[in-house]
Amino acid sequence: MKKIIHILFIAVLVTLFSCQVKHENKEQITEKDTIITEPEELIDEVETKKQYENRQLKDSLRLDKILQDIFVIAKQNIELAHYYKEYKTLTYDSCYWVEVDILIGRLFSNKNKYLLIHRHNPETTYLDLYVIQNNKFKEIISNTYHFYEEAYIKDTIKDVNGDGLKDFLINLYSSSGCCRRDNYLVYLGRVKNVAFSEEYEFMNPTFFPKEKIIRGVGYGHPGEVGLYKYKWNGLKIDTIEYIYPNFKDTNSFIKTKKKSYRPTEEEGLKLKSVPKEYHNIVSYEWFIAY
Repeated sequence: MKKIIHILFIAVLVTLFSCQVKHENKEQITEKDTIITEPEELIDEVETKKQYENRQLKDSLRLDKILQDIFVIAKQNIELAHYYKEYKTLTYDSCYWVEVDILIGRLFSNKNKYLLIHRHNPETTYLDLYVIQNNKFKEIISNTYHFYEEAYIKDTIKDVNGDGLKDFLINLYSSSGCCRRDNYLVYLGRVKNVAFSEEYEFMNPTFFPKEKIIRGVGYGHPGEVGLYKYKWNGLKIDTIEYIYPNFKDTNSFIKTKKKSYRPTEEEGLKLKSVPKEYHNIVSYEWFIAY
């Protein structure tokens, strides 16, 4: 009898131990699963970022290959006083078409020749400007513009500050926003220098080089947005004035020295009308439409 009880006691112990081991294993497995399992949102975010980085790398390789082909063409025509070529080409993996234009010439002065390159793919514009020295291309400006951020519209070469030197203007337009937003990046030409000044940025500007003046319309809704007037002072820009609608008296305006939002008459000078010097600026109708 004692032998039977002893056997039963051992069996109970074995059963309890077995259950405990299974429970511990279950906890270990559950804990292990919890550690390696990440939220689905985090996995999606990491994967999206990885895909974006891979796409950017591939695009960079595609566009770099096209740029090297452009240099071959440019070197073949480097001795010409003027050269222009535009064409479409597929990326090396035939992923998409790229529109290319190449311009060689004395674009900014008679002393130096320059190479200006545009590459347009379905999403982006790449702009590169080089000065040609000793039959080599020295980079001056290299910018990338994404249409879903600030789309490239055009670039222009002209004197905007009245110093007799040709300047480089790049016109962009934001893909998002409520209001008129013709943005201009300006690089001023420099005396005895193949490069340019730092970049200046203006919203909806009109340039008056003879006066060394920039007049323009700021960013905002019609009836709220103001006019601005700046003046070139060498490589600096002086603020002359701002003019805003008068919200307490819709038949008048307020002139201030500082940028403001809905300024009161106490903050500036009350005007009965907008000075005529502003009437012919680009986007004036946006300011006056209220």
